[in-house]
Amino acid sequence: FDRSININANYDFVRKQGNTHFAEAHVPMLYGGKGAYLWVTASSLYDRKGNRIGAIESIRDISEHKAMEAALRSNAESIKHFAYCVSHDLKSPITGINGLTHLLHRQYRERLDDKGKKYCDQIIKASEQALKLIEEVNVYIKTREMPLDFELISLRAPRG
Repeated sequence: FDRSININANYDFVRKQGNTHFAEAHVPMLYGGKGAYLWVTASSLYDRKGNRIGAIESIRDISEHKAMEAALRSNAESIKHFAYCVSHDLKSPITGINGLTHLLHRQYRERLDDKGKKYCDQIIKASEQALKLIEEVNVYIKTREMPLDFELISLRAPRG
């Protein structure tokens, strides 16, 4: 609570809400040098006159939580990479099927009976649907990579 001390230099995360401080730090010397991530909450204690007389602090080991966060980020990256690879690897052959079927339909239309023409139409339609799905996967991947910009807005109607 001493304002002359720069607590931001000692912690990975610091936030103050009212009279309570929240902080997170990695302490490498804990657990025999293994280290631990700690979550710290500190609140001022005041006497009846409003003078600060102390503080209550709680410290919690959040190392397991941080490890799960890191694993989740890693898994998300793996899934994104997998989705990108699958969509990329499927797009080329499906585009080829679509193009060859268009060519078959256009150049050999007179030689195809009604059933053959119907099959070509079905292949074209199915391959176009598959290409649209692949494009949707690519859009999803791109939107997951875009940073979010939040803007505070007032929900109160302007007085006037």
